[in-house]
Amino acid sequence: MIENAAWLQQGSQLVYITANINKQLYNKTIEYYYTFCRVQLPEMKKLSAIPFEPRFEGMFKMTIAPSDSLAVVQWVTQGASGWEFILIDVNGDKQIKEAGFEVDGNDAYKSKPAYSPDNNYRTFAFG
Repeated sequence: MIENAAWLQQGSQLVYITANINKQLYNKTIEYYYTFCRVQLPEMKKLSAIPFEPRFEGMFKMTIAPSDSLAVVQWVTQGASGWEFILIDVNGDKQIKEAGFEVDGNDAYKSKPAYSPDNNYRTFAFG
């Protein structure tokens, strides 16, 4: 199941997150695991597929930096929200786990990232 998708700026690639469920019956825990994928269009050739590990299971939305080099994945769950970061690179995409963060409430999910003109800085505001 595709959770969220976003176009890269040039329109020739698409990134998306899939949710996979490993569900056991009769009092077994339901486990979710996610994959961040990047494909070349229009042939849908898979360029990348990496494990995506958000801090919590919940709803996601994704924003792509103007340089097409970073995906910001915003998540929200009951009582918390946050951002996760994925580097987009021709040599392989990579989640930057140490850069992700969470806050109490859903403010990080409601806000939208803003990028500096040189794409070196990202910021958001909430309150």
